[in-house]
Order: sequence, then structure tokens, then C-alpha cells
Amino acid sequence: MTMSLWGWVIVGFATLFAFPLILVSFVIFYKLLLRSPTKIGERFPCFPKEKEYMAMWEKALQWRNNNSEHRQDVTVTSGKLKLSGEYYDFGGESAVIVLPGRTECCIYSAFFAEPYKEAKVNVLLVDTRGTGHSEGWLNCLGFREWRDVLCWAELLHGELHNSTVMLHGICIGCCTALRTCVQPSTPNWITGMVAEGMFQCFYDTTKNHMIDSHKPTFPALQGLIVWIRMFCGSSAVTDGPKRDIKAMHRPLLMLHSREDIFSTPEKAQELFDWCPSELKSIHWFKHGRHSRVRLTNTDEYDTTVTNFIHTIERECQ
Repeated sequence: MTMSLWGWVIVGFATLFAFPLILVSFVIFYKLLLRSPTKIGERFPCFPKEKEYMAMWEKALQWRNNNSEHRQDVTVTSGKLKLSGEYYDFGGESAVIVLPGRTECCIYSAFFAEPYKEAKVNVLLVDTRGTGHSEGWLNCLGFREWRDVLCWAELLHGELHNSTVMLHGICIGCCTALRTCVQPSTPNWITGMVAEGMFQCFYDTTKNHMIDSHKPTFPALQGLIVWIRMFCGSSAVTDGPKRDIKAMHRPLLMLHSREDIFSTPEKAQELFDWCPSELKSIHWFKHGRHSRVRLTNTDEYDTTVTNFIHTIERECQ
């Protein structure tokens, strides 16, 4: 049976429509989650034109310089990937792994390290897979990176002799930290996590970003979801913190701004309400952009984190 002329016309128009969708959605996928070949092996600021971001970056550089005598370069192998990081030994018995947002390297993470130093907690800053000096080419939104965190934690606990390890996630780093905490294979000496700007799923926060930048969400966002399913192996709609939070029984501190338009306050409150942990708290900041809360509220932020550290320490005694 041969196709009619109108059938071929319909197929032609469908192809003409589908190709731009595939192309545009892949470009978005590439910009959001794939590593540029020109950035391999480099640690660089992701938003050099943003004033607030560069203020954080400069403070992070200053913190690294001020604490250089405590620093040593460290590596682990996770699967086939060699990952790099910086370990700061402040003489404590416990450590924290700071997990940054999408495409960020360990320099950026240094901005969040000061309250841990003040609490005598050793600090590990990591280049997540596909960033900085670490190998890899794809950010998988925590769906695969949680295995990397376990490798880092084993280094801290075994070779570097930290009795306990906690996690501090920012944005997508929250996804990775939470997924690590809920795995059956995760050891009990990983004691809990701090989450700044945690969102329910990548679909939600990406949609909010596109709306804020006045870009149409349909059909490019739907195409992006397909690429994420193909390359990351999970759904950007149904997977992520909205699913993992319901299995979270370790201590949890959520830090969130009332002004966050990307990980909205109502969605954050739902995540907190769904969490079954007996030791959980959420601290609301009146002001601060997404992932910029500490810059706007430094003293309040650091005090809240320090109090949570002490709470976990009491629980572990």
C-alpha cells in the first residue's frame, strides 16, 4: 500500500516541525548539562558578568588563599572517572563535602566553607564530574553523581580518618546530597545534610528560569526532558528531591529564601513537610536570590549552619 500525496505532505510538515524542536532542545541541553570542550581542565567562574556571583567568587578565592596552609589536593576514582578536589584539614574529627550547583567547580564551593571551619569541621571541596579538573562530560542532576559522593566519603572516612561526614548541597548539589543520603548502601557515619535552594524536580526550576528570562517553555522544555531521559537515565519531572525526600531519615537542614523564584518557597515547604526525618528544620531568609542566600545574610546563614553542626554532633555522641 503506497502513501497518498497528502500523507507525504503531512510527513514532510511533521519532519520540518520536529527537526527545529530537536535542534533547539538539544542546544538547551548542551548549554545546561554538557561540558564544553574548551572548558576541559579549567576552573572558572560560570557567570562572570553577574555582580553578585562575582562577589561570591572573589570571596571564595580569598577564603582559599587565607587557608592555603590547610589545603591538599585529593583525587578519587568513581567508575571510570578520575575526580579531583581540595581537602582542608582544620584538625577536626568530622568533615563536610560541599556539593555545588550545576557546572560549578570547587573554587565556587569555598564560599560556603567558613561556618564549617569555625566549627572545626574539615572541608572537602570537589570538582563534580564534568567540571574543573575532574573527568566526565555530563551533569546528571545527581542521578549518577551520588556514587561519586560515596567515593569521596570513603576517602574522608578511611584514608583521612574523619569519624563522620556530612553533606552541604547548593541547588543541584542538593539533589546529589539527598540521593546519597537515601541510598540503602550509604553508611551511618554519613550523618545528614544541609540543603540550600532545594527544588522538587529539574523540570520545575528550569521552567521558572525560562519564564524569568522571557523564553518560551513549549516545546523546547518538553524536548529537553527527552534528552535528559536519554542521557541521564531518569525523569526530570518525576525523579529528584520530590521522590527522594520521602525516604530521608537522616538529619536535614533546609535553607531557603522567601524571594527565591526558581525554587519557590511553597515547593520548598512541601519538600520539608514530606520529609519523615525526626531531626529536620527549615530556616527561612527574608531576602536573597537563589543560591545567593549566604551573600545576602552571611552572619545569619553561618550561625544557622553552625547550630545544625552542633545538633548533629550531639546526636552522634
